[in-house]
Amino acid sequence: GEYSSPCITRVSYLLPVTTPHAAASLPHSNSPPTMPVTPALAFTLAQGGNFVSCLTLPREQTLQIFCTDAYRTGAGKVNGEAEVAWRFMGATGLVACTAAVLAEKHCSAEDKKKLNGAIAATSFINAGLFAANGTMQTDVKPAMRALNIASNAAIGAYALKEMLRK
Repeated sequence: GEYSSPCITRVSYLLPVTTPHAAASLPHSNSPPTMPVTPALAFTLAQGGNFVSCLTLPREQTLQIFCTDAYRTGAGKVNGEAEVAWRFMGATGLVACTAAVLAEKHCSAEDKKKLNGAIAATSFINAGLFAANGTMQTDVKPAMRALNIASNAAIGAYALKEMLRK
């Protein structure tokens, strides 16, 4: 079956849910607590779901979510090499996301600018690959391609803005 929005369902469990009772019990506040969305956190929320799916979902299911039927039944047909590469990508990506969030919390202001520069560069490269790469143009579902272009471009712009902040 088709999945209309796998990214939202993958990250929704990460977002805090505050009941009206819990919000009322907060001192001097009429709203639930918020956590600032930094470039590293935005990158992790956007990319982390992809990496989790690489590790946990059967490759056929991820192909159904992200890829066109022509790719899924042709060049992208599941095989042993693709299966293990998918898992390695997921594991490596999760380490990168974890490292970005931890580094952001514990690095100096100057190093945070460098981290934001790396996040911006990675995000812009990802957006460019989704936009211009022939395989991405023909084999990835248009809606998933557009979502990845938009989210990566937005995260890249945000990280660049934060990097240039004085």
